[in-house]
Amino acid sequence: SVGLPLVEWAEGNNSSFAPSFRCNGDSMHHVIKGSVMFRVEDCQGFIIKGNTIDNVEILSKGPSDLCVDFHKGASSLDGSDRMLADLRGISVAAVSAYDDSLVTGNDASSISHNTITNLKSQAAELIIGVDIQGFSEGVDIENNYVNLDATVVGISNDISNDKWVGLRIRQTASDIFVKQNNNFVQGVSHENRRKLPEYHPRPAGETEWPNNGCPYGH
Repeated sequence: SVGLPLVEWAEGNNSSFAPSFRCNGDSMHHVIKGSVMFRVEDCQGFIIKGNTIDNVEILSKGPSDLCVDFHKGASSLDGSDRMLADLRGISVAAVSAYDDSLVTGNDASSISHNTITNLKSQAAELIIGVDIQGFSEGVDIENNYVNLDATVVGISNDISNDKWVGLRIRQTASDIFVKQNNNFVQGVSHENRRKLPEYHPRPAGETEWPNNGCPYGH
């Protein structure tokens, strides 16, 4: 299905052809989400425990001059945010507890006893230690140490100006149990996220993907 002009250009036989690039996604709407060290999605019951993530550096310099188009981003603050160089230590989306009963939290999934330090990405709009996204519920967060940059402490009242966030919890997440024995040096953010827009692809005739769907669409 690759057009002949593109093939000839790639082989160096058609210098007049000027290709255009959509630089942060493909034809199936797989959108770049930055870099994630630990990623769990659409999972019932999980444990992320006792890991050390240290001294991670992303060298991406952002969009190339050849980019003429982009998929819409997923930032609630900036619809054009493309997350090209964003960096996250642990990211979970559309996850749940081991059991539907969340009354005591005993059956909750857990993110515990992890150390996340020294995450670097010069071109990033956002660097996050632990990110809870989508329609997630029933997750224990305890005894984690997150210090993304030793020169940055806390987060301001204006989250749009903060590049570093220790723990972020999306609006659609519920029953997220954050224990006091965590140490998120760059703070905790409970962030609102924009709803699934009309241009996001979805099954014909449906208003949303089944089974909570694309976790990054919420």
